[in-house]
Amino acid sequence: MNSRYDALARLLVTYSTKVKVGDVVVIECFDVEEEMVERLVQHVRNAGGHPIVWLKSWRVLRAVLRDASDKEIDIASDAELAQMKLADVYISLRASLNKHELADLSPASIGLFQRNWLGKVHYGERVHNTRWCSGKWPTLI
Repeated sequence: MNSRYDALARLLVTYSTKVKVGDVVVIECFDVEEEMVERLVQHVRNAGGHPIVWLKSWRVLRAVLRDASDKEIDIASDAELAQMKLADVYISLRASLNKHELADLSPASIGLFQRNWLGKVHYGERVHNTRWCSGKWPTLI
């Protein structure tokens, strides 16, 4: 076990978001080592919270967004929105294994994602209705 992961998870749960007994906690991680996500789950449970984990990859998101229809984006965003509406807390860690991963997506695809997914789930719901913390995960690039 990496003690730094344990210390960071404890800090994010007990200090940054102050998870309490009964809190529903969305943990969203992009390309973050699974051990770190495991530590977050453990510390959320230690605090009496209930974790919902969204493990994501920028590469997979690129595949989802490429040629996605409005309907596909609406289905995905509605599913996440339903979970976000249950959440009291949101913790996010994001790594960048390839900083150009989304670079070849069309402006229309990026715009659809920003408006209909990020706009709905994060800016419309999470920011205003959860205690949240978001951070970058270090990589070698």
